[in-house]
Amino acid sequence: MGIRVLVVDDDKDLLTLIDKFLVKEHQGFEVTSTISAQDAVRKLEEEHFDAIVCDYYLGVGEMNGLELLEWLRASQSSIPFIMFTGRSREEVAIRALNLGADLYLKKDQEDLRNLFVELVHHIKSSVGSVQMEKTLREERSQFQKYLAVAGVMIVALDSDGIVTLVNRKSCEVLGYDSKEIIGKDWFKTFIPKSLREEVHRTFTSLMKGDIEPVECFENPVLTKNGEERITAWHNTVLTDGTGKIVGTLGSGEDITERKRAEEALRQSELRYHDLLMALPEGIGITDLDENLTYVNQSFSNMLGYSVEELVQKNVLDLTPVDGQRKIKAETERRKRYVTSTYELQMIRKDGELRQFNISTLPQKDNEGNVIGTIGVVSDITERKRAEKALRASEQLLKSTFDSLSEAILVIETDTEKIVNCNPAAESVFGYSRHEMLGQKTSLLHVDQTTQGEFEGNLYPAIEEIGILDRFEFRMKRSDGTVFPTEHSVTPLKNEQGTRVGWVTVIHDITENKLAEKALRESEVRYRSLFDNTPVGLAVQEIVVDESGRAIDFVFIDANEGFEALTGLRKDDIIGKCASHVLTSGGELGLDRIDVYGKVALTGARARFDQYSEALGRWFSVTAYSSEKNFFIAAYTDVTEQKKAYEDLKQQKKELSDFAHTMSHDLNNYFFKIRGLVHLLESKGENPEIHGIQLLMAEMSNLIQHSIALADAGLVIDKKQKIDLAHLVHDVAARHLPEGIALVQGSLLSVMADEIKLLQIFQNLFRNAAEHGSPTTVEVQRYNSEEGIRIVISNDGKPIPNDLRPNVFQRGFTTKEKGKGYGLSIVKKLVEAHGWQIKLIDTPETAFEILIPNAAR
Repeated sequence: MGIRVLVVDDDKDLLTLIDKFLVKEHQGFEVTSTISAQDAVRKLEEEHFDAIVCDYYLGVGEMNGLELLEWLRASQSSIPFIMFTGRSREEVAIRALNLGADLYLKKDQEDLRNLFVELVHHIKSSVGSVQMEKTLREERSQFQKYLAVAGVMIVALDSDGIVTLVNRKSCEVLGYDSKEIIGKDWFKTFIPKSLREEVHRTFTSLMKGDIEPVECFENPVLTKNGEERITAWHNTVLTDGTGKIVGTLGSGEDITERKRAEEALRQSELRYHDLLMALPEGIGITDLDENLTYVNQSFSNMLGYSVEELVQKNVLDLTPVDGQRKIKAETERRKRYVTSTYELQMIRKDGELRQFNISTLPQKDNEGNVIGTIGVVSDITERKRAEKALRASEQLLKSTFDSLSEAILVIETDTEKIVNCNPAAESVFGYSRHEMLGQKTSLLHVDQTTQGEFEGNLYPAIEEIGILDRFEFRMKRSDGTVFPTEHSVTPLKNEQGTRVGWVTVIHDITENKLAEKALRESEVRYRSLFDNTPVGLAVQEIVVDESGRAIDFVFIDANEGFEALTGLRKDDIIGKCASHVLTSGGELGLDRIDVYGKVALTGARARFDQYSEALGRWFSVTAYSSEKNFFIAAYTDVTEQKKAYEDLKQQKKELSDFAHTMSHDLNNYFFKIRGLVHLLESKGENPEIHGIQLLMAEMSNLIQHSIALADAGLVIDKKQKIDLAHLVHDVAARHLPEGIALVQGSLLSVMADEIKLLQIFQNLFRNAAEHGSPTTVEVQRYNSEEGIRIVISNDGKPIPNDLRPNVFQRGFTTKEKGKGYGLSIVKKLVEAHGWQIKLIDTPETAFEILIPNAAR
């Protein structure tokens, strides 16, 4: 059976073209056409279609393509939907894709055959994607399981270096839970300050595609407690569907202990070279042809050869075939100065196969050239056997359970009874194992209310993330003593996946709490920093109702910066509720009480912009908590930045709206003309067709140039140092017609957006050529107290005095067919750089660009 395609377009000529081309390119297509979305809805309710091809605009007052797509996805239909339109607005494409469109394809391509070949390809691939999506979901599920049990760190970063994914091993090494890592800047948070700039610079080059990812590299990471841990990373770049690099995925191994051992070994070698022979680790050095050039006594003992016998052998002769390939590959890495650790089987003199762990690094000569490999070898045969036995031995697991220093309870789900515990639990709670087994967990809770509070946190956490991790709570010992604890709870499931119990790891944090109290008492030492920072700071306590919902906050403290920004005096607000002090709900974030409540009660951070009607100012507010029920709000005045941003956004939207509206209307006509020309061409030779096609290409290029100019906007991107003399010469060579000479003085280099600067001079030179018909265009530089003045003049027909005041106005032109955008755009581009432009009051036409000293 063929692929049934429903085509929706209000232009009947286009429907005819699409029908002909689809059937022509793919005989297996059955095409049904309609001119309205309403008729399409009826057909979709009555018939089955495999794919939908739809235009965006379907007539005045009619349902458009986006609305049809929204109806389709709301009805839970996953039929592939291709938006096939001449409209090139970015927001239309974005909304279509957000609503679930499988493709956004523009009609304004020159080669119609390739356009419809592409359309056919996407229809076929979309229809066949259902099974692929199922496979991808299964693979994604497997990947998530791998992440949870992976013995290495897994970290994904987006193109800005923000952490988007971590696994449990990463949390263990870094000392954070996943919520504290996800969303953080990797380099600012987890890379030591001394290396931060260098590592981030390398990452930026990788995102730009300037360098390839290194297969393996090492760098330290910063843990929560301030410790630096050395990690070995294997990274790969992540790309989107277009091949654009959008981030990295890295797997890292904590090699701190290994690196410390290697460093100790190197230091020992420098001081006690003669002791190498006595080291318990094997040492072997090979040249690039795998010949052993040095071994120590331990290595010779591991393989059963004498030292003299080994240094006459090639390491490949001591290794099975699979291992030989591994050694050769590792030697190639060594030639690239890459160190690594890997496991390898080797053959003893008596024929026994032994398993070894080998840590390798390049051996270099005095010039830094790699001449071989230095390997530190450990015989891990017995360790491997022990690990296998450990996995098979329930007794060893029980020994581990009993030896843990944290209290562990195994609880039955249905009865809430304790079915197992370790000795540490006896020590922590003061009950014997016999006294706890078979008892409900209420035995260890302070009272029923606190038990209910505990379960109120447990069940949502299990449903949301699968575990309750590092949750602080008060418990009760056998003697009635109430003490603080930290809980990590994991569900126990049977083979069918049904929860049958809980494993609770409990840590007595009494000492931690005492340390925290001492830390709070030292706050007075840091009061000066709080009072003198220029940022407005206010310490506040959250107020909750009986249900625990945040309803207000009380001012506890504030600094001088807060008084200066808000006009509120500390003496007037300290100890008072915000609802009594502030004049409106939007003032200083009072309407964000739910956000403040989450910060104070959970410890999460928050940042938002807030407008104060009372002050008429915008503030950037950052809220964080160092103690439950309290939070600190930091206020920064961003009023001027807000105003500048809104002005700039409106400016760009006006230009873009005009260009895109014009482009959409013209492109629909061009598309129909190209289709008709293509059909005429297929019926026979016509010498005028080639001329029509050339004119259409030129017109299309003009439209695309307009769109590019509009989308480029008038916002200055990254500035760089531009040689103005070189740029002016190149623009004149491309845009001044023959017969017009360029006279160029001694110009200079300026800091500017190169694309925008090209547009400025292109428009000025074209304006001179088209309106003045000069023989010479001159560009000169003059110095003044205000800054550098660049004067662009020509000896052509001067601008009449009555027209001079209007030259920079949008739409002003002296040509019958002109649009009058050139000089208005020049003025906006100049001003966007922080420069000024004016028409000089001279007989000849001369424009002056002033580059102020502050803007150079």
